[in-house]
Amino acid sequence: MKQFFKFVLATIVGVIISGIIIGVVGAVLVIGLIASAGSDKTVDVSPNSILYMSLKNQITERTPNNPLAGLDFWV
Repeated sequence: MKQFFKFVLATIVGVIISGIIIGVVGAVLVIGLIASAGSDKTVDVSPNSILYMSLKNQITERTPNNPLAGLDFWV
């Protein structure tokens, strides 16, 4: 019976500590989102301006449906 209470107490302490850690990380993320949303960055585009894009890389029209195609399993 003593072992049972020891494991229950350890589980409760672990849940509380992980809840605190997740709460702190969540609060930091929310504060970061609020801080980044508060900045108003406007871009002024003059009339008759030209957008320059460098197309040095190949552009594929369709990508394969296999999400694991880029992974190299056979090393």
